[in-house]
Formats: sequence, C-alpha cells, structure tokens
Amino acid sequence: FSVLFARLFLGTKFDMLQKCGVAVVTVGVLCCTYPQAVASGALSAAASLELWQNAGLYCMAMALTAAAVILKQKALQDADLDIIVVSAFGSVAQFVATLALLPVTLSLATSLPPQQYFELGWAAFMGGTSKAMPWLSVCYMAANITLNLSAIALVKRGGAVGTMVAGTLLVPVYGLVFCLNIPLLGAAPFSMDFVYGLAIVTAGSFLYNHAKMSTLVSDFVLKVWQGKRGLG
Repeated sequence: FSVLFARLFLGTKFDMLQKCGVAVVTVGVLCCTYPQAVASGALSAAASLELWQNAGLYCMAMALTAAAVILKQKALQDADLDIIVVSAFGSVAQFVATLALLPVTLSLATSLPPQQYFELGWAAFMGGTSKAMPWLSVCYMAANITLNLSAIALVKRGGAVGTMVAGTLLVPVYGLVFCLNIPLLGAAPFSMDFVYGLAIVTAGSFLYNHAKMSTLVSDFVLKVWQGKRGLG
C-alpha cells in the first residue's frame, strides 16, 4: 500500500532493486507469521471464513495507515513542518477519531455496559489488578511518544516507504522479544521462524536502501584508503 500510494500521491519512482526489496520484506514477514497461523489452526477450513474477514479488515487498516504516513511525508516536504507539529495534529486527529468510533469499539470489545467498562478500566489503571500500575502505563505512553516522534523524523529523512520497510523489521524482533520471560506476560514459545524472518526482512531492507548503503560503503572505503595513504 505504501508503494502504491507513494506512486499515486507523491509521484515516487522505484527502481527494480527497491521493488525486489519490498517483495523480499513481504516474504520475510510471511516466514514469521505463516507457520504460527498454521500451528494455531487459523488456516483450517473451519476458520477460513473468519480468517478472510479478519484479513480484509487488517488490509483496510494497513491501507489507511499507509495513506496516513504518505500524507505526513507530503506535509513535511511541501510545508516544511516541524515533526512536533505533525505529531501533535496527528494525535489530535487520532483522539477525535477514537471518540467518534467509541460506540462501535465498545460494541466489538465488550458486552459490559459502557459505565461499568470504564470503571473497571480506571480501577485497573490505578493499580487494582497489578502493583505495576499506573507506572507501567506511563512508561508505555512515554515510549509510544518517543517511537511516534522517531517514526515521523524517519519519514522526513527517509521517506514514507522506507519507514514502512524499516517498520517491518519490528515483526520478527517483537516475536523474539516476547520469547523472553517478560513480567506480567511470561515467555512465548521460541521459534526459529522469527530468526529466519528477521534475516530475510533485513536483507530486503538493505535491498530497498541499496543506493544509500552503496554510498555509505563507498564513503567508508574511501576514508579507510585515505587513512592508509596518510599513514604511508
């Protein structure tokens, strides 16, 4: 979606190696997710209808996410906006959308009355279910803000598609991190699929950024060569 929208809205042209890089990254993500889906029975005949419904919803969500990132890049490039300004307006828009869709969200998330649902949520936030709260939530929000600002800065410097390609590296990394014995979560079963997926996604990311990688390698070799000449 990000490649398609970048071509439509920004007029970005991609060379063959970049297209291959996007394809390799997609294969790497499938290497992480497909075996897990098979093991969980998500691809069985009984679950096929629900699977395709969820896949369709996920594709719609990712299309909107890709469009949002592309529009952020356009705003950053055309208006030369500061990343704080873009992040602030994006957060406000997200808050308004969340409020507007709250009735739908509650109908899908719980069968409890809204008042009871919010009361239980507030009690959990204040430490009613864990001594780690509310500090755990505060740490999460701080990390989320940092990640959001970093992502916008990456969009400004590396483009929307490059940001989405780099973001796919988190899929296998998340899988490996959750294999650790994390407090409150425990340890998920380790799978070599995450390692293979990480290697493939990394290779795809290098392919997509081949021009920048070539420049970095050339600069490094030139500096080493100049240093040897200086010593000589």
